[in-house]
Amino acid sequence: MEEEKIINRVAQSGIVSIDLEDLIPYRDSKAVDIAEQLFQGLILKEADFRAWIKEGYVNDDTINNYLYFVRDWYQKEKEKNAT
Repeated sequence: MEEEKIINRVAQSGIVSIDLEDLIPYRDSKAVDIAEQLFQGLILKEADFRAWIKEGYVNDDTINNYLYFVRDWYQKEKEKNAT
């Protein structure tokens, strides 16, 4: 029986993989105690938790920093592929 060659179609498709850890500079992490956010000490209500996180941990500067790094990476990839 003739052996068929395995073709990696994903590699040939032009799909670009992004490792976000490469785009974001190292930053100190914050510890978050979610105990006070648990309903009856057991249940995490997602909507309330997201609002709490947004109030205290995520702001427009954080989002803009992420967008900057993604845009910078994309530009570098375009330049690399153009050569």
